[in-house]
Amino acid sequence: MRIWLIAVTLSVGLSVPAMGHGGGLDANGCHTNRKTGDYHCHRAPASRLSEPIKTKRPSPAPRAAPLLTPPAAAKTKAVEVLLISSEGHQYATTCNKSGFTLKSKYPVSRFTGSGAGTDVVTKQEVILLGRSCDALNDNLGTGTWCAANGGVSLSFDGHDIGFPRQEITCDKNPDLGSACGC
Repeated sequence: MRIWLIAVTLSVGLSVPAMGHGGGLDANGCHTNRKTGDYHCHRAPASRLSEPIKTKRPSPAPRAAPLLTPPAAAKTKAVEVLLISSEGHQYATTCNKSGFTLKSKYPVSRFTGSGAGTDVVTKQEVILLGRSCDALNDNLGTGTWCAANGGVSLSFDGHDIGFPRQEITCDKNPDLGSACGC
């Protein structure tokens, strides 16, 4: 009797229950095996099944075709180009007959003044680049700008802003800025 009790205790203690994996099942009780790429089910949505059932993965819903913009509307809408400065600021760039307008996507902080009168101004920044290579910013004042293969460069009194490896162009006026070479 004692040997029988030891045998039962050992067999129960050493046995490992067979368990399936615990998670990652979708609403249908299925998942994709990451190793094989096979999509299979462990249970039906309403009831448990004893064995996995292989099934086809549901196909995704068809995507809607993109809406095309009529050519007339495309001609009247201003084209916005995003430039990123060497300081990490993003500027939406548009053009008109006078030149380019760069408007920061997010507030920019600039130091103004000097010595004890130094202040920090944080706001959405606008930089105007004129067709005669002049630049204007309400915090930095007046300056100049130029463009070359290496990018666009702006120079204000005591502060330079670069847009490396980027071009500034105007679809409406392709010659705009061509006189402003570095």
